[in-house]
Amino acid sequence: MKTARKLLSVLLAVLMLTTTMAIAAVPAQAYSAIQFGNYPQTKVTATTALSNAAANATWKSYNYYIGNGYYDGEMYQDDFMKYADFFSGGVKYRAVKFTQFRPRSTRNTSSASNSYQDDNGYSLDTTYYFKYEPLTWRVLDASTGLIVCDSIIDSQAYQNSVRESGGDYYYWRTSTYANDYVLSTIRTWLNNDFYNTAFNSAQKENIKSTTVDNTATNRIYLLSYSEAQNSSYGLSSASARKAKGTDYAKCQGLYVKSSTGFSSWRLRSAGIYSDCTCFVAYDGDIGGSNNYYYNNDVSNTDYGIRPACKLSSLTSDTTMADVYTISASADPSAGGTVTGAGAYGKGETVTLTATPKYGYNFTGWYRGTTRVTTNTSYSFTVSADAAYTAKFSPLSYTVTANAGTGGSVTGGGTFAYNTSTTVKATPSTGYTFNGWYKGNTRVSTSANYTFTVTESVSLNAKFDRIYYNVTVNAGAGGAVTGGGSIEYGKSVTVKATPLIGYHFLCWYDGTSNVSSSASYTFTPTKNVTLNAVFEEDAPVTYTVTANASTGGTASGGGSFTAGSSATVTATPNSGYHFIGWYEGDSKVSGSASYSFSVSKNVTLTAKFEKDAAPDPGQPDNPQPQPDPNMCHWCGKVHEGFFQKIIGFFHNIMAKIFGAKY
Repeated sequence: MKTARKLLSVLLAVLMLTTTMAIAAVPAQAYSAIQFGNYPQTKVTATTALSNAAANATWKSYNYYIGNGYYDGEMYQDDFMKYADFFSGGVKYRAVKFTQFRPRSTRNTSSASNSYQDDNGYSLDTTYYFKYEPLTWRVLDASTGLIVCDSIIDSQAYQNSVRESGGDYYYWRTSTYANDYVLSTIRTWLNNDFYNTAFNSAQKENIKSTTVDNTATNRIYLLSYSEAQNSSYGLSSASARKAKGTDYAKCQGLYVKSSTGFSSWRLRSAGIYSDCTCFVAYDGDIGGSNNYYYNNDVSNTDYGIRPACKLSSLTSDTTMADVYTISASADPSAGGTVTGAGAYGKGETVTLTATPKYGYNFTGWYRGTTRVTTNTSYSFTVSADAAYTAKFSPLSYTVTANAGTGGSVTGGGTFAYNTSTTVKATPSTGYTFNGWYKGNTRVSTSANYTFTVTESVSLNAKFDRIYYNVTVNAGAGGAVTGGGSIEYGKSVTVKATPLIGYHFLCWYDGTSNVSSSASYTFTPTKNVTLNAVFEEDAPVTYTVTANASTGGTASGGGSFTAGSSATVTATPNSGYHFIGWYEGDSKVSGSASYSFSVSKNVTLTAKFEKDAAPDPGQPDNPQPQPDPNMCHWCGKVHEGFFQKIIGFFHNIMAKIFGAKY
């Protein structure tokens, strides 16, 4: 079976060569062109207007195929590449973006090395914009209305899913060869995707249904191997067959010869192998003895597409297809988002979707003043331009204002989402406002707290009791007590105590005399610092009078400052001896020179006693005799009750140890 199919392919190629030689004898006709239909072609610079329009348009997946590196028929569709059609400023555009590179063969995985998109200047995750422009067609046969696109307008695989079995290649899981045009995916793409994108209803009526490869349901198709060389079509030379791709085709992954800018383009005719088809190379060459030109892989996506068709009337018609603009907006704009707006063909189904933002409810879709549905999603069939509005209403939230001890509050109530409100706190006498609290978190220190309502909330106003700091300081000459942190309305007592030699003058608050009482009680109304002022006392003097009894003289008396030392001195006359200093009847010292600290007025008397008469039997100069009452131990005269007791014990000690004096 494999050998028979290969032989059939070879015979088909020979037949095409023979047909070509026969057609070559037909004289060429003059070249002419028309413009018919519209398709995205030229890349334009992104603008804010285009970006905004594309953002609101409906994005669709190309559903391009990607594989695993093998011809196993398991190529699968993915949405890595998307497009959106929309109008901006009355002009139609197509936006394109992709998150992976389109493989140059549907059997390949995605990578930059497996794609020509990056070579053509297109990058991942970037949106590109292409303007819909009239398609220019070359008239090949005016008598039949046969035309072919003058440029390569797209880049597509001939067959998306290919399976290899026993050395031959088949379309997916069928027994049909992969290069059979009847079941090719390129034929489906031309008569669906391209046909419905490029032409409006009237233009479609002008396109003839043409039988190619025993199939009568073709309106758009590819030229055959023989047609691509038909001299009567003006395609006998390589230069006549060379073509360049549009910007849009390059974005799809078209291979471009860098030195010339030309690209290869597909033909519908099968090649000599079941996975190959004929094509025109970028240099315009085709056929000949070089079998390379029969070996274009059906799964390659980097070969260009030049659609062909037959028109009933070769009249230029560039009227856009029956496309209508469906606009959608949110009211208010802060209430939510809408999707689904954009450009749609007549009869298409549009789905508008409204998504309320936090704090808003969706109330319905409106066309003018008429509400068409209360569902967030609204689907309808396009028949004309239309504008829809998704209306949202703000949710209501409760604001509760609570007052703690020490004050009162106002404000609170029910408010619409995102509106502003103010709560007010007023402290009672003796209190100060601390802050507004949400739970344990202080949200404001302002008594008048204005905020935007985004949720139900309970706010607590906290108040603090007022305390005043009373600080007391002592100046030189005294000490102070009292002061501290005093609660509002409470009294406090401060006390000043002067040192010896000083007296209290007053309490000062800065430079003001607030009290002359050493114990000052008051109720503070502010933080205050009180200074106690002391003054040194005037010096005190006392009089010391030194008198002498008969038998001597006394000196040392006078006026003395309190606490100072005074010394009085007694001097006996000849024949007298000093016996002591007396204050009144009390003997205060037995020393003739008596020093003491003055603490009062005092009168001291120095007493003397006449010496004893000499013993007649004694020499003329007898030695003074001791006082018979003098203590033999300490040499003093013990007078008075307690002194006599001391003298008693001294006499005992003198008898035991001997007299010392």
